[in-house]
Amino acid sequence: MLNSSVLVLNRAFFPVHVITARRAFCLLYTGLAKAINEQYELFDYTSWSALSVSEESGYVGLVGRAIRIPKVLVLVAYDRVPRRAVRFSRRNVFIRDGNTCQYSGGTFSSRGFSLHYVIPRSKGEDTSW
Repeated sequence: MLNSSVLVLNRAFFPVHVITARRAFCLLYTGLAKAINEQYELFDYTSWSALSVSEESGYVGLVGRAIRIPKVLVLVAYDRVPRRAVRFSRRNVFIRDGNTCQYSGGTFSSRGFSLHYVIPRSKGEDTSW
């Protein structure tokens, strides 16, 4: 259960990362994040641990009680959205073009042809999107 995935949002509710439940409890306990329930209410660690536990929500057993595993956390003091630049690589070009040859229009496996067959250099192919 501690390895289940938890979505992390910044203060503007933009997705930032996906972490494990173990890391989510660390952020929640230290006050760096707040948990969100299904009604979009925010909870700190104390109020989150006071919520009732149900079998379908997933929980972690503690000494003498259990605590629900949050599915979504909101960071308290993080405003930025992380930059995610898509790396220019052979594999990503094939994904972008759907493994389709730009000459014949045929679909092949990514091992079947090389990068210069996807977009010909004579037609202005370069190493940027």
